[in-house]
Amino acid sequence: MDPHTETPQPQYRFNSQQQNIYAEFKQSDKLLMTPEKVLCILQAISDEDVALLGLDPIFARPDWMIIQVLPVPPPYVRPSVAFNSTNRSEDDLTNKLMQIVRSIIFVVTFVVCTIS
Repeated sequence: MDPHTETPQPQYRFNSQQQNIYAEFKQSDKLLMTPEKVLCILQAISDEDVALLGLDPIFARPDWMIIQVLPVPPPYVRPSVAFNSTNRSEDDLTNKLMQIVRSIIFVVTFVVCTIS
């Protein structure tokens, strides 16, 4: 119980196997804390409360600390790396982006096959 607002405060638990965070209230079940839910909670913090947290509400709000847009440089900015005259390799960012695209394609294919 929060002594200032007299509202129940949850215990936060991290499930390392599923990589999830749960909020557990004493009178109810576990509540999954999705990134969207956390973002909504942080956006609801008033400027006065942000200042009480020691942040400047003009330059550093808590909701700005969640990455919502990840800019990706175009391929010509991430050139291939030459090992020798015949072998070339992509940079780490390009390799990671290719893994993400493959994962998304796999998930979409799985969902479509499961629904069908």
